[in-house]
Amino acid sequence: MRRVIWAVCAALVLAGGCAKSPVGKAAVTMKALADGTLQEYSLSLPPEPDLIKGSNRLVFALLNKQQSFVPNRNLEIFFGREKDGPAAGPVRVVFEDDGLGDRAFYRANITFPMPGRYLLLAAENSGGKRRGAGTEVTVKESSSLLRAGDKAISIATPTQADHNGLADICTRDPEDPMHDLSLDFALKNGKPTVVVFATPALCASRVCGPVVDQVLRVREAFVDRANFIHVEVFTDNTGKDLTAGMKAWSLLTEPWTFVIDTKGVIRGRFEGPVTTTEIKTALGEVL
Repeated sequence: MRRVIWAVCAALVLAGGCAKSPVGKAAVTMKALADGTLQEYSLSLPPEPDLIKGSNRLVFALLNKQQSFVPNRNLEIFFGREKDGPAAGPVRVVFEDDGLGDRAFYRANITFPMPGRYLLLAAENSGGKRRGAGTEVTVKESSSLLRAGDKAISIATPTQADHNGLADICTRDPEDPMHDLSLDFALKNGKPTVVVFATPALCASRVCGPVVDQVLRVREAFVDRANFIHVEVFTDNTGKDLTAGMKAWSLLTEPWTFVIDTKGVIRGRFEGPVTTTEIKTALGEVL
């Protein structure tokens, strides 16, 4: 049985019931689409996903009524501001199962035209009755979090040689080898950098361990050409105090993975689960 990826789940919120027959792509309102969708699933997203006006990477899990993960569905997403307002889409959804095992997920790239609250409807794109789930998300004008194109924040992070106030250098078992370099040094040594903020043992989202493992797989292929750094989320195993790296980067959730070029500019930014293909693609563009 696949586990739930995130604890924040939402059932279909666009309509109170289901029509007997599905509505096709020609439907013009979010309510019409929801009325034609059987409410068989719910969506699980990262807590308060960082979404802004413009292009966004959205990741989520599709859960059945038993809260088990539903894989390999041919999904598409519609979105809009109001129930009776126009529905934008469909947006293609990709099922990602790149070595993630129990942490496989769905991914879509959505462009929101303006900030505000949005209704989302993820539904199967197949013959017969349309099955899916909906939720609401908040889209901001801008974000305090770093994005692609921003300068990476240089800060000393704990290493094996100097724990720098960190009680446990790594909560992964066994410890990973991505604690040899401090982030501030890596940003100056002329190589691109992949940095992952994650805590495998204390992860609220339960995807930190798999994400660190994904970064390690990329490291195997690029260890001589790029820096790879794992920054823990908490200062100790109580899980109360954030590390200096998390605070400096204004990160309140986990995991986050960033690909940074040789000039210290962020070129890849991944909230939550990520595949080796996504990391390699971003890294390949800066090597």
